[in-house]
Amino acid sequence: MRVTSASLPRCGALWTLLMLGALFIPDQAARAEVVTPVEDVSGFLRNPAMGWVLYLEDSSSGWPDPTLYWNQQDPNRHKASILYLRVPWSRMEPTEGNYVWNSDANYKQLIQMTRDRGLKLAFRIIVDSQDCSSQATPQFVFDAGAQGYPSGNPAFKTPYVTDPVFRTKFQNFVQAFALQYDNPAVVDFIDAQGLGWWGEMHHLDYLGPVQSQEVFQWLVNLYASRFKKVVLGGQYGPNSFDYAVQEWALNEKGYVIRRDSYGSPLYLPQLDKNKLKSHFPSVPIFAENCYQGLGHWLESCDRMTSPWSDVMHRVFNDAMETHANTLDLRGPYDASYWMTHYPGLVQDFAVRGGYRFVLTQASFPGSIVSGGEYTVSHTWKNTGVGKLPNDLPNWSYKYKLAFALLDQTSGQPVYTLVDPAEPADWLGGQLYSYSTAMSFVGVPAGTYDFAVAILNRDNAARPELKLAITNPTSPDGWYKLGTTVVTGSSAGYAVQTGAAAFTTESTGNGAIQVVADGNDTSIWASTPQVGLPQVVELHWGGRTVSTNGVSLSTSYGQGQGITHVDVEYFDGRRWKPILKDRHLSWATNGSAIETQELPFGVYVSTKSLRLKIHGANLFWGVYALSEFKVWGRLSTNVAPVQNIAPNAVASTTATTQPAFGSVQTLIDDVDGTTWSSLAGVTFPQYITLDFGHQTFRTQKLTLATHYGMGQGITLLDVEYWNSGRWNTAATGVALTWNSNTSTVEYRDIPLPDISGSKLRLKVRQANLQWGSFSANDLRLWGSGSLSGLTNVAKYAVASTTFASDYPIYNVNDQDDGSPWASTADASFPGYLVLDFGTRQVTTGRITLVTHYGQGQGPTHVDVQSYVSGLGWVDLHNASLTWNSNTDALESRHIEFSGVTTSRLRLKVNSSNRQWGNTTLDEWKVSGWVQ
Repeated sequence: MRVTSASLPRCGALWTLLMLGALFIPDQAARAEVVTPVEDVSGFLRNPAMGWVLYLEDSSSGWPDPTLYWNQQDPNRHKASILYLRVPWSRMEPTEGNYVWNSDANYKQLIQMTRDRGLKLAFRIIVDSQDCSSQATPQFVFDAGAQGYPSGNPAFKTPYVTDPVFRTKFQNFVQAFALQYDNPAVVDFIDAQGLGWWGEMHHLDYLGPVQSQEVFQWLVNLYASRFKKVVLGGQYGPNSFDYAVQEWALNEKGYVIRRDSYGSPLYLPQLDKNKLKSHFPSVPIFAENCYQGLGHWLESCDRMTSPWSDVMHRVFNDAMETHANTLDLRGPYDASYWMTHYPGLVQDFAVRGGYRFVLTQASFPGSIVSGGEYTVSHTWKNTGVGKLPNDLPNWSYKYKLAFALLDQTSGQPVYTLVDPAEPADWLGGQLYSYSTAMSFVGVPAGTYDFAVAILNRDNAARPELKLAITNPTSPDGWYKLGTTVVTGSSAGYAVQTGAAAFTTESTGNGAIQVVADGNDTSIWASTPQVGLPQVVELHWGGRTVSTNGVSLSTSYGQGQGITHVDVEYFDGRRWKPILKDRHLSWATNGSAIETQELPFGVYVSTKSLRLKIHGANLFWGVYALSEFKVWGRLSTNVAPVQNIAPNAVASTTATTQPAFGSVQTLIDDVDGTTWSSLAGVTFPQYITLDFGHQTFRTQKLTLATHYGMGQGITLLDVEYWNSGRWNTAATGVALTWNSNTSTVEYRDIPLPDISGSKLRLKVRQANLQWGSFSANDLRLWGSGSLSGLTNVAKYAVASTTFASDYPIYNVNDQDDGSPWASTADASFPGYLVLDFGTRQVTTGRITLVTHYGQGQGPTHVDVQSYVSGLGWVDLHNASLTWNSNTDALESRHIEFSGVTTSRLRLKVNSSNRQWGNTTLDEWKVSGWVQ
């Protein structure tokens, strides 16, 4: 490791702050230590949710002798991370309520020997008896009345998966299974399907289309409702279930892709590989090769086994191409074949499969004053082909990049700061650089080791992921980068009084801002019969808070106190829990204020913090909070405000003049575009900016208009959405315009310090020389938990009335290269629908993508949304012109006044029909889902 020194500029002016009786000591010029760690390019790193997988499958009527099994596998386990048990349900529960983890000594020893070797477990539970050595579903299920049919051995039954008795018994098993194994310290993933032959979800031909969707969703919901911490995966590809419902499991339930047939051109053709790749990096891929009996079973899989060297390289190359996180060595024979004949491929996947994180450079202060503000800069790369699935719902960003000052004697951290950088974002072939402001609050004077690690929030914030660098480590796994000398002393203080408060819940008592006023006696309460979950947010605007804990205060806690909560911070792109599933118990039910402390165990730096409230005592139907205190330190530096309006979806009650485009042009941050109402407009009219699940903080907006004396707004109110209602920020704002030319004029409208998720202008009067009012741009200056708009079409199930040559699910698969196409004889009009199910989508823009547009692109479409009680409502009709008749992709944006709906429809009235068909490669929806 190379170490150099450089000069760091001052992080702030000299200032003092008296808090809690301690005097803050001003920051001094600090020496920066710049380190370039040496990369470990070949060492084996055993990390979660990646690596080589050993198998234990159904091969006899009982569990194997554990010692014999591991005597065979021990030579192969040194490059492996997971033992995958793919076994019949009857092996796990031979008689009702008799679970092997409680009763079978062989099984318990096998699991213990696996854990002793540092491997985690994975499971697939099979219910179909095809090719099983014993009946896969326990006999007690049929004895209770379940109906079934012969499968494989005629003496073995397989249940109909629609049978209510089967479902009841299987639900009981999954409940017990989750109680034992929903533990990511022991289990890496659950292959959470298991129907059909070999548990691969095919050969369920007795299911009709409606039945198959119901069965699939029943099974996925069953596992997802029981397993809350362990990664869940499902068989993905051609099987008895439509791609649309398989995509639902990925997008709505956070499933990873479990795909077999790797290496087989027959069962994993290039089109299937392309479909797998279209989901990366959103969805990790857990791979299985197609072949068994390596080296001798010539009919294995697709019979394409000669020569075997080609087979092995095809398997490896498919894994690399599709970004696989895992791959199988399988049982003892096949694992030994890999290790003996292809050790190079085994080593290559060990260092390239999944993720492999390298810190390439870091700069940190070599000397600090306790409590001072400093910058830590760092750059990372991922030399693997896969990703860390940290963003899956069941992990919920539990892995945190952190820096620490370690006691040089004990190796224990005396100060730990979670960095906003997100390791789930790190993909191969890129460098990721960050600069993070740190305030080393409460660190005693002394000399410390400056260290880095990726922690597990759910395991007492201990280091867990191994990095591919050669730096020395502490006993707990911190990677040491150098030393830092600390002088002076400091303490934290309550910083919530500098924040603006927001809540999604309607207010029944007080204003939400009282939770951050520093006064325990002021109470905020929700409305009666509150629905949960709800959030309470604090926003510090352009300032950053470094905090290591919060506290909640209330009176009558047993009657109205919050009882189940997550604490989340905004990392600049998304909300991430720093505390997850914390349960609170209140000791009193009187007027005395009671306080519950929620320490994080680490510091986190953020501009926004929130409570996500899952449970509360609701004796009176409400929950209440007197203070949401945040302990730490606020930065002295204030980030400049920005125009945050482009993060919103705009809508208006005024009818838009078609020649001037949609109301979305008001928030495009471009002065040269204009929105205008129709002539004959009456007042009041509303223009609304909807930020969806995002929250803003602002003190100013700006209105830009040309020809203001003829069409500019002259009187308005400003309102914002907070606490489940519209609140007034400014009323009777009069605007005077000086020009009636194309020159754009600007009018700033000052506002009080407000926070909300929507903002609207109530337009009361305007100059109406031409009968209409108009504006060029609306700019909202501020900050907040703003992550912008994304393509949310993937959350929908696509359907069409057109007869199709290419499947309709291609229009929202996030892959521009996979088209939908109608048949050549399709008639107009025809409809394409995106159904978001129980979700609500907020959008004001869609994008249509096609190739050979002049030959097959749609030319006239109506965009429609579904409104309960009214049916389909037109949003916009658009004529489309395409410039190319080649395979180059073209995009056309269609904007309209923003809507919130569960269904969108595209009415295709005409298209270019050189070959008779209509084609779209992708239908994108810009917005967010709730």
